[in-house]
Amino acid sequence: MTMTASWPKPLASLMIAVMALACGGMVANLYSAQTLLDPIAPDIGLSAGMEGAIVMLTQPGYGLGLALVVPLGDLFENRRLILLLSVVRTAIGFV
Repeated sequence: MTMTASWPKPLASLMIAVMALACGGMVANLYSAQTLLDPIAPDIGLSAGMEGAIVMLTQPGYGLGLALVVPLGDLFENRRLILLLSVVRTAIGFV
């Protein structure tokens, strides 16, 4: 009797589309501030230098987040990691 490997299963097209949309949304989030800050900066009193700093700081912040969060996936079980990061993010939101 021969056993055939059934793992890894191929991803469904819908799952690939959902992951592609999620990745696109994360990257779009990095660049959306560039187009939004220019028209609203005068109303909230931001100088051109501060506008540039906000847009620029999203890039290293994203990179730092990847460098610090992605390795956690190897250290913790995924459900615990998601719960931990959700709790931390919620706590930061209340500060």
